[in-house]
Amino acid sequence: MKNQGNPQNSISTGLGDQNRTMETILETQGLTKKFGGLTAVDQVDIGFRRGIITAIIGPNGAGKTTFFNLLSGLLEPTGGEIIYKGEVITNLSPEERSQKGIARSFQLTQIFPALTTLENVRVAAQSRGKSSTTYNLLTNAEKYGQFTNKARDLLKRVGLEEEFYTRAGNLTRANRRKLDVTIAFATDPEILLLDEPTAGMAMEEIPEVLSVIENLNREQEELAIVLIEHNMDIVMEISDTICVLADGKKLAEGTSKEIREDERVQQAYLGALR
Repeated sequence: MKNQGNPQNSISTGLGDQNRTMETILETQGLTKKFGGLTAVDQVDIGFRRGIITAIIGPNGAGKTTFFNLLSGLLEPTGGEIIYKGEVITNLSPEERSQKGIARSFQLTQIFPALTTLENVRVAAQSRGKSSTTYNLLTNAEKYGQFTNKARDLLKRVGLEEEFYTRAGNLTRANRRKLDVTIAFATDPEILLLDEPTAGMAMEEIPEVLSVIENLNREQEELAIVLIEHNMDIVMEISDTICVLADGKKLAEGTSKEIREDERVQQAYLGALR
């Protein structure tokens, strides 16, 4: 885990040659979502910074997934704003947000099971192509060399170089999850939203996926990573900043030590963090 900073809009890590300014890239102001009489997300203000891994945690029903769905555009807020690099994007579609640099993976992996691992990542890379032939079905596959090369490079980085031609549906659970993250990363995001990246995985598989996330964070210094995760050991290990939601409200925000010692958080989790 990297050096903890203060939660201002722009901070320096103080890591010598590895100094980098971690500006706020995505923020919410008074973000609210109501479903009839239920307020799932209630006036949430939070900012996500470049180079930082932020975990969103909270008890069941806290509003975490709804909050993610608001960030990625799958839901429209009832109130408040979402601001990305200084631009209000509250009403943009998921596709428009993706084009701007917001990528998301889901709790259930979103892959094309009949395509090879390489093809899955290549298709994601093609979505950022500028050519008129990017999705022309009559275009010779050799024309997609730049996207194929990019897909190969990304898959090597996550340790899937031996699975280039394996059908995605035949991958192990851990490798499917790594592929899912790689697909999102292939769209050249500036902020990566990961919804429970270790969900349903055996304990021995989890370190593989955590390693991928940490490596992406280390290699892409400007990338902001936000994740929802229920495993508190994982949260405490991988996160720079933790935001706690409870009953749709932001209950607390801080480092793992600050969150662990926060009495309000302990009470919300019924002592699970003691």
